[in-house]
Amino acid sequence: MGNLRDLVKAGRADSALAFREHAYGKDEQVELLRDISSLANAAAAGRRFLCLGVRDGGDRERTFPGVSRRSWSWTQEALPRLVDQAIEPQISIRMLEVVIGEAVIGVISLEACEGQPYLFRRQVSSLVSAGSGWIRSGVKQRPLLRQDLQQMFEQKVRGGAGSSEIRVGFHGPVPREEITLPVLPLDAMPSVLAARRVEKMLDARQLSKAVLGRTDTRIDRLVHAQVSNEAQAYQSHDTTTLRAMLCQIPREQASADEHYQFEIRTHKLNVLVGNLTDAALSDVLLVLKIPAVKGVGVVDRIRAAPGMQAALQQRYPLVEAGAQAVTVQADGIYIPKGATVNAFREPLRLYLREPVVGKTIPVAYSLNGRGLSGAVRGTLRIVVGQCEPAARRA
Repeated sequence: MGNLRDLVKAGRADSALAFREHAYGKDEQVELLRDISSLANAAAAGRRFLCLGVRDGGDRERTFPGVSRRSWSWTQEALPRLVDQAIEPQISIRMLEVVIGEAVIGVISLEACEGQPYLFRRQVSSLVSAGSGWIRSGVKQRPLLRQDLQQMFEQKVRGGAGSSEIRVGFHGPVPREEITLPVLPLDAMPSVLAARRVEKMLDARQLSKAVLGRTDTRIDRLVHAQVSNEAQAYQSHDTTTLRAMLCQIPREQASADEHYQFEIRTHKLNVLVGNLTDAALSDVLLVLKIPAVKGVGVVDRIRAAPGMQAALQQRYPLVEAGAQAVTVQADGIYIPKGATVNAFREPLRLYLREPVVGKTIPVAYSLNGRGLSGAVRGTLRIVVGQCEPAARRA
């Protein structure tokens, strides 16, 4: 979330970005709900952010006193419940944090607010009655007026203006809605290959003992030369040592297995977004929903090779696994007019295994951002082909 840090440190407060020096206390629940309602109703595209623990002096230097872990924990626990009970329709909220120096900055992120107007379903104070609402305009907030409601409903009637001029799809001469990818089976797992080598050495020792009545190092050396893929000198191991080595393989090869499963045997997938409008689009948020079905998986972080560091981790899209679907998000996308860009700065790792051979996986997407009057929605398709075996076999 490198963009989030930049937003907290250098973003200018506006209708979609608010700063607050202190965390909310239990006696400030009404103020908290009013601030959330104001952001949700703001005339802005894409996500909205409320950053806690930031002293924003306008033209003066911004400082970061931070919030206490205790107060931030209370906000994380209480806010979703308070909002669900007090505001309708439902607002999708994520609780994030950024550490600057030693200060913890709590960030309340409101995902694409497409259900405007957001109104209070019950009276929460003498100043906030049922059916009322608030709106943030610039850096100020006020009660919703009739003209605000009229503008919101007119916006809904117009719908996603420009949606026909936005192209979302997989790589091709133009973004395409369907792509065919093979299954990548795990037929060369490092731990399995290592275990097979040791098992062959064990078999050779047992065979030579059964035939000759003793072990023969010449047979051991021959088997070692045949099964070892490593440039290492022969070492004699007795049966007990080989069995102990066999037991240690899963632990010793754990990192190599992860790298193989979730990096080598994955598809490196990106999504193209084409802007055919006459204006640039900024702060674009792309959200993908991939069904949570057996045989389909999305890697949540880059798995580096053993002994290496995943230097591109910050560039990887945000992945959240749910019971029904895996959600993938890429934010801060800038698309010049007439241009087509990659949505992900680092390609998504997608794996397909044997249970989905021959199936078609629907991938729902939504696109929000500055310059778009509404969400652009659609569905991409991944057609799963036959298995593509690993290059290296045991």
